Amino acid sequence: MSNMDFFIWPRKMKSFLDSNINKKLKGTDFTASQVPFIIAIGEMEGASMKVICGALGIDKGLATRVVKALVENGYVVNRSEAGRTSKLYLTDKGRWAFDLAMANMEQTLDQILECLDEHELSCLKEISRKIGDRLDELYKH
Repeated sequence: MSNMDFFIWPRKMKSFLDSNINKKLKGTDFTASQVPFIIAIGEMEGASMKVICGALGIDKGLATRVVKALVENGYVVNRSEAGRTSKLYLTDKGRWAFDLAMANMEQTLDQILECLDEHELSCLKEISRKIGDRLDELYKH
């Protein structure tokens, strides 16, 4: 097995997650691509754009575009006291989207992971935590 084999399944998982969640969000102005942002803002209310970018591992340009759309659609509000900083909070509509996103993510992940037994799930959680921690280390430098 090559290390490149590990590259395929995260992309497949993201594609499946996006497709499944977009089906559940049909008829709303909220999309799967906005889900990570709603979750990050909901879990770190008052965070700056820089903090959100770091948490999601994305560049500021992408974050600016997605957050702008979330603000325009009434999901997020920027309560910044200074012009160049941001303090992002969910609105009532944003809290609804957060709850919907979390429930849909949970259902979709359950569907993906149902092929694993408890021991395999435990190992996967530990491995995912370690990889996440390593990515945090590498991303900061």
